[in-house]
Amino acid sequence: MSCPNVRRGGLEFGADPAVLSELVACVRRVSTRPLFVKLSPTLPDIAATARAAVGAGADAISVVNTLRVS
Repeated sequence: MSCPNVRRGGLEFGADPAVLSELVACVRRVSTRPLFVKLSPTLPDIAATARAAVGAGADAISVVNTLRVS
């Protein structure tokens, strides 16, 4: 969900809770496997966004990006 949605102006799917909920619900309807949703850790209200994903059917949330070690 942290990838850009090129059809809606390049915003991350997870940046819009309504779009996120719609997409998670669609995936949940066609899969019985555990559903992990990766959100960007830079979202303005990540807690509300995570709640939207869980409310739509996500089993788990990930908020880790690549960590660069110097």
